[in-house]
Amino acid sequence: MEQHQNQENDFSGFMGATGGTGGPGAPGSFGGPANPITYPASTPLSPDELNAKVRTERINMFVGFTGAAGLPGNIQVNEHGQVTSPVSPEDEAALNEKVLVKIDTMGPDELKNVIVTNTMAINAATADVDAHNGNRAYTVGKALLRVEYILSSRTIKNGFETWCSENLIKPRISKRTRGKYMDIARIADALDYVVLGIEKLAALSTVLKRFDNLDPQHPIRDFTMRYNINLMECPDVEEMRFEIGLGITMAKLEQNDIPGVDKDCVRKFLETGFVLEKRDLEAMKAIHDAGGDPAKYLEKIIETQKRPTVSGSLNTRTLSKNIMEQAQEIRDTVAELLKAPKITGDINIDRIDALIQDLNALKLRLGVTPPSETTPLPSQDANPTEHPES
Repeated sequence: MEQHQNQENDFSGFMGATGGTGGPGAPGSFGGPANPITYPASTPLSPDELNAKVRTERINMFVGFTGAAGLPGNIQVNEHGQVTSPVSPEDEAALNEKVLVKIDTMGPDELKNVIVTNTMAINAATADVDAHNGNRAYTVGKALLRVEYILSSRTIKNGFETWCSENLIKPRISKRTRGKYMDIARIADALDYVVLGIEKLAALSTVLKRFDNLDPQHPIRDFTMRYNINLMECPDVEEMRFEIGLGITMAKLEQNDIPGVDKDCVRKFLETGFVLEKRDLEAMKAIHDAGGDPAKYLEKIIETQKRPTVSGSLNTRTLSKNIMEQAQEIRDTVAELLKAPKITGDINIDRIDALIQDLNALKLRLGVTPPSETTPLPSQDANPTEHPES
């Protein structure tokens, strides 16, 4: 794929890089010689403490929502609109009711403001937490890699896993989570992109492993250039994560040898809220191998807002019986249409083509080569409704 070498996507000095002269930092900074490393307070709140904190937040939010005038009970606020008095459960219940009544009297424009404002607050809070946790996951990953290296030089069987099970008890870090953090720490320029958060960095690390020609010192930057993703133009971190997800999806298609799906189609697919999964890749690969257009698979999901699924447990015996019955029903219907002197009504040719492609893909799975386009069609005089004897 074309490289876009002129695009500037290096976030050094912008996201987590040291910048400046490259010195070790002021005394007391991470790794500095003057003071020992300090860590932020990380003791989790108890359920009661967390509930009390959230309750205070909610009360202040609802007071601002309703306005200071006519507050129920003895609720008092200062000039900044902040609650300054204790709020009894009775007054809280009355405040909640007041908010619900106000929502029920709002028109669409006011409700739109409520929806948009609070959704933006959710996204901002999530982005903030994810960014900080990206830093923490990277640091944990580096520490785990160092422990693994130290124990690998010893002759203890499963030394690293044993150490983890004995020392990482509370909080317990699962093997899968450890692997995720370590994968992030292995990315050479991860610190320039930690604001992407743990999950996006971990997903990116999986894709990066399958490339053998990325810049080893700047693999993420090289990746964004490869798929023409300009993170500098993103207005916020949420959009950055979406663009990285778009690149990851394009890479998956390329790495699974699925051509012909343009970036705009993938963008629309992701905007529906779907994520490209293994089953999607398998279906698109089968369509491509059968000579069809794998982009139509995504286009159908975009159109219908749902992906083709098989309900219930996967019982191949039942499915085999169902496909034979349904295939015969389709043949019967087609036979009636072919007999008709004129076909009226709307028939979507694309859906017929998609059905043909899917059936050809199924034949491939069964080890049967689909007929070529030059294969003659059966005569219309034949009776397709005739069932052969078993």
